[in-house]
Amino acid sequence: MTKYKNEGSLYLEMYPELRKWINQCVACQREGYKPDMPEDIYPGVAAQNIRKYFKELELNKTGLCSVCAGATRKRKDS
Repeated sequence: MTKYKNEGSLYLEMYPELRKWINQCVACQREGYKPDMPEDIYPGVAAQNIRKYFKELELNKTGLCSVCAGATRKRKDS
């Protein structure tokens, strides 16, 4: 991570219990919220804030995002 943390990282530091709604790709380390995250999370606006700071990130069964999974597939096909 860079010297300056982004707002999403700072938000998760303030509310570490919300990290359970965050996916992280095992290859590129990109973070995003889980597709099955509910619309509302207690307390109040937590889900809205997570959606503001992060994009949705679906991972496959091996923990790869679609970009890394596609790159892995291309390498195997070469």
